[in-house]
Amino acid sequence: MTKYLLPAVVFLLFILESTFVRWVPGEVGPGEWVVVPRFSLVALLMIAFRQGRAAGVLYGLSIGLLYDMYYTGLIGVYTFSYALMAYVTGSSVRLLHYNIFVITLTCTLGVAAVEWIVYGILLIIGHTNEGLQTFAYTRFIPTLIFNAIFCVLLFKPLERLMEKQDLVDQSRV
Repeated sequence: MTKYLLPAVVFLLFILESTFVRWVPGEVGPGEWVVVPRFSLVALLMIAFRQGRAAGVLYGLSIGLLYDMYYTGLIGVYTFSYALMAYVTGSSVRLLHYNIFVITLTCTLGVAAVEWIVYGILLIIGHTNEGLQTFAYTRFIPTLIFNAIFCVLLFKPLERLMEKQDLVDQSRV
């Protein structure tokens, strides 16, 4: 039962992204900021950092594909970017220490990279007409700030869940 709890939490966070968008007005703050919640991405980057790149890529492919199917008509953009960031994050485990500051920085950089990758791909194939400056000031910066705060709030509960799952997995060996 416990082994299904972490995927269920990530899926719940994926569902909460769309629910959150309905709760919060589309444009908030100064200059009509647009905040894009990336709850599931933040969680999968934490999982990749803690459990390694294989688990991270699996979650990245799964959530990215769900994201592509549910939110966009273009399959592959989020699947690729989520899996790539999970791989990079999971590969950095050996280089960085696991604490809230490193995780927050890593997740913020991961969200930033995904935002730029998706924006770049959509710009190249002509699926967006949003200018670079508009994207950077109205969407990119508010999204980073919001998701960094969410990462700090999610750190302890997700850490406890992963520890509980690790203890259950170790007891079965």
